[in-house]
Amino acid sequence: SAILLGLEKAEMIFRLNDSADRRIQRVFLTDKGVQIQQKIDKVFNALEKDCFEDFTEQEMEFFQTMLERLYFNLKHI
Repeated sequence: SAILLGLEKAEMIFRLNDSADRRIQRVFLTDKGVQIQQKIDKVFNALEKDCFEDFTEQEMEFFQTMLERLYFNLKHI
């Protein structure tokens, strides 16, 4: 795919053919890809912390339940 090709050109991923099944190509992060992924994780963790800062545990559980219900409903449209 074009996205994988772009990530490969940017040296963030590499592909290896599966030894058991030639139809399969495994995709792995390079060291550069891992570093970027870790930076992204930090940003998202900080954002999540800010978004839910004054939510109680009970409110978080309720929110999670509502998201799961929304997902289930959308999946069956």
